[in-house]
Amino acid sequence: EQFQRHRGRPGVELDICCAWFDEFDAISHSHGSDPKGSGFLANHQAFVERRIAALGSIKEIRRRAEMLPVAVQPSRFNDRSRKQADIGRQLARLFQVQAVRLHHHHHSIDPITGKRVSFGLIRMANIDPLFDVAASLYSLGAPEGCRIHLCAYHARHPILVRAEIEKQLDTVLKRDRPDAVVFAQPDLRAALDASEQPETDHLFIVLATAVAEVGRDHCYDWAIVEPSSMRSIIQLAGRVKRHRVFDCPPDQPNILLLDV
Repeated sequence: EQFQRHRGRPGVELDICCAWFDEFDAISHSHGSDPKGSGFLANHQAFVERRIAALGSIKEIRRRAEMLPVAVQPSRFNDRSRKQADIGRQLARLFQVQAVRLHHHHHSIDPITGKRVSFGLIRMANIDPLFDVAASLYSLGAPEGCRIHLCAYHARHPILVRAEIEKQLDTVLKRDRPDAVVFAQPDLRAALDASEQPETDHLFIVLATAVAEVGRDHCYDWAIVEPSSMRSIIQLAGRVKRHRVFDCPPDQPNILLLDV
């Protein structure tokens, strides 16, 4: 009634257009003449039932998540920056171990070298801790037989730098094409063909904040997520296996949510 009073035409019978949207359909009905709202509730329930049936008909489950306990030891430092750096080092060790585990289950094979390649996303809630984790990951190196390629992606980059990063990510992470086409990208090809990088496992990791969630048509193989909200988790999950039909085994999750 309030909507009709402020947005409708005077004297027109109460009749509000209501719409329901999802990835399968869009439907609309007009409501308001029924004072108890039974018609609205019936149409809403019909939409819910159709959605449940449509979701149930999906054969593959692309994403499975697992909670990842974070056992961070209290820092011995008192000042904020050193304490944050110490926690960043602990997180970096955890992230490295889990990234290798995820890579083992979720990777593609380079058709030229036969190397195992995966593209992963480590999503952090804030930029300052991201710096510390990125620096610690870089200093850790990688386990034997692995090569880790890091890309820090956040909102503090100068616009020109960020645009260049996004241009490269948009090209490499367009995974609706055959792997042979993706792996033919010059920068990626150079990293895999370099004689000084003989490792058989190559992990390309984007360490990012919320800039990776919205407006980016990227497709990752796996993700490690520091949650900030349920909406954020949903947005980020949409970047895992975004372009490819894939049935994720129940015992091989491709998204890890930090239990902090």
